[in-house]
Amino acid sequence: MTLNIIVTPSSLTSKGQIYEARLDGEVLCRSLTPFLSAARVLLDADYAPDTVVTMRHQGSSVVSLRSTLKRAAKLTVIDNRHEGPRFAKYRPLPPIEKAHGAVRGGSETATTRQPLTMTL
Repeated sequence: MTLNIIVTPSSLTSKGQIYEARLDGEVLCRSLTPFLSAARVLLDADYAPDTVVTMRHQGSSVVSLRSTLKRAAKLTVIDNRHEGPRFAKYRPLPPIEKAHGAVRGGSETATTRQPLTMTL
Protein backbone atom coordinates (compact mmCIF):
# COMPACT_ATOMS: atom_id res chain seq x y z
CA MET A 1 0.00 0.00 0.00
CA THR A 2 1.22 3.50 -0.84
CA LEU A 3 0.00 6.56 1.02
CA ASN A 4 -0.22 9.72 -1.08
CA ILE A 5 0.21 13.00 0.81
CA ILE A 6 -1.05 16.18 -0.88
CA VAL A 7 0.45 19.49 0.30
CA THR A 8 -0.82 23.03 -0.14
CA PRO A 9 0.65 26.34 1.05
CA SER A 10 -1.01 27.37 4.29
CA SER A 11 0.70 30.50 5.60
CA LEU A 12 3.95 32.38 5.31
CA THR A 13 5.92 33.01 8.49
CA SER A 14 9.26 34.57 9.31
CA LYS A 15 10.71 31.04 9.23
CA GLY A 16 9.29 30.23 5.80
CA GLN A 17 6.30 28.75 4.03
CA ILE A 18 4.03 26.57 6.15
CA TYR A 19 2.34 23.76 4.23
CA GLU A 20 -0.75 21.78 5.09
CA ALA A 21 -0.36 18.03 4.51
CA ARG A 22 -3.48 15.95 3.78
CA LEU A 23 -4.13 12.26 3.38
CA ASP A 24 -7.45 11.37 1.74
CA GLY A 25 -8.68 14.91 2.47
CA GLU A 26 -7.85 14.79 6.20
CA VAL A 27 -5.34 17.33 7.51
CA LEU A 28 -2.40 15.52 9.08
CA CYS A 29 -0.25 18.52 9.98
CA ARG A 30 0.86 22.03 9.12
CA SER A 31 4.61 22.30 8.89
CA LEU A 32 7.66 23.79 7.22
CA THR A 33 8.54 20.18 6.28
CA PRO A 34 5.12 18.62 5.67
CA PHE A 35 6.29 15.31 4.20
CA LEU A 36 8.58 14.51 7.11
CA SER A 37 6.13 15.77 9.74
CA ALA A 38 3.26 13.82 8.16
CA ALA A 39 5.38 10.65 8.32
CA ARG A 40 5.75 11.12 12.08
CA VAL A 41 2.01 11.72 12.48
CA LEU A 42 1.20 8.55 10.52
CA LEU A 43 3.65 6.47 12.57
CA ASP A 44 2.03 7.84 15.74
CA ALA A 45 -1.31 6.72 14.27
CA ASP A 46 0.05 3.13 14.07
CA TYR A 47 0.68 2.90 10.34
CA ALA A 48 3.32 0.29 9.52
CA PRO A 49 6.85 1.75 9.43
CA ASP A 50 7.60 0.11 6.07
CA THR A 51 4.57 1.71 4.40
CA VAL A 52 5.57 3.66 1.29
CA VAL A 53 4.54 7.32 1.32
CA THR A 54 4.68 9.87 -1.48
CA MET A 55 4.12 13.61 -1.58
CA ARG A 56 2.89 15.87 -4.33
CA HIS A 57 1.67 19.45 -4.46
CA GLN A 58 -2.05 20.03 -4.95
CA GLY A 59 -2.87 20.33 -8.64
CA SER A 60 0.32 18.54 -9.72
CA SER A 61 0.75 14.96 -10.85
CA VAL A 62 4.50 15.05 -10.11
CA VAL A 63 5.59 13.02 -7.10
CA SER A 64 8.04 15.31 -5.30
CA LEU A 65 9.16 12.93 -2.54
CA ARG A 66 8.93 9.19 -1.90
CA SER A 67 10.08 7.15 1.08
CA THR A 68 8.94 4.75 3.75
CA LEU A 69 7.32 6.21 6.87
CA LYS A 70 10.20 4.94 9.00
CA ARG A 71 12.91 6.63 6.93
CA ALA A 72 11.05 9.92 6.40
CA ALA A 73 10.12 10.23 10.09
CA LYS A 74 13.80 10.14 11.07
CA LEU A 75 14.63 13.24 9.02
CA THR A 76 14.27 17.00 9.14
CA VAL A 77 15.67 19.76 6.92
CA ILE A 78 18.39 22.21 7.88
CA ASP A 79 18.42 25.43 5.90
CA ASN A 80 20.11 28.46 7.40
CA ARG A 81 22.69 31.06 6.50
CA HIS A 82 25.51 28.61 7.27
CA GLU A 83 24.27 25.48 5.51
CA GLY A 84 21.44 23.89 3.62
CA PRO A 85 19.06 22.94 2.51
CA ARG A 86 20.00 19.43 3.54
CA PHE A 87 18.47 16.49 5.34
CA ALA A 88 19.49 15.93 8.94
CA LYS A 89 18.54 13.60 11.75
CA TYR A 90 15.25 14.62 13.38
CA ARG A 91 15.40 15.30 17.10
CA PRO A 92 12.03 15.76 18.84
CA LEU A 93 11.53 18.71 21.12
CA PRO A 94 11.61 18.06 24.86
CA PRO A 95 8.08 17.47 26.24
CA ILE A 96 7.83 20.89 27.91
CA GLU A 97 8.48 22.67 24.60
CA LYS A 98 5.92 20.52 22.79
CA ALA A 99 3.28 21.70 25.24
CA HIS A 100 3.81 25.29 24.11
CA GLY A 101 2.37 25.23 20.61
CA ALA A 102 4.47 22.83 18.58
CA VAL A 103 3.06 21.80 15.22
CA ARG A 104 1.49 18.33 15.23
CA GLY A 105 4.08 15.85 14.00
CA GLY A 106 7.07 17.92 15.05
CA SER A 107 8.06 21.54 15.11
CA GLU A 108 10.56 22.14 12.34
CA THR A 109 12.68 25.25 12.30
CA ALA A 110 14.06 24.85 8.79
CA THR A 111 12.47 26.21 5.66
CA THR A 112 11.63 24.12 2.66
CA ARG A 113 12.23 25.03 -0.97
CA GLN A 114 10.11 24.29 -4.01
CA PRO A 115 9.75 20.56 -4.63
CA LEU A 116 12.83 18.58 -5.43
CA THR A 117 11.94 15.21 -6.85
CA MET A 118 13.90 12.52 -5.07
CA THR A 119 13.63 9.11 -3.48
CA LEU A 120 14.74 8.70 0.12
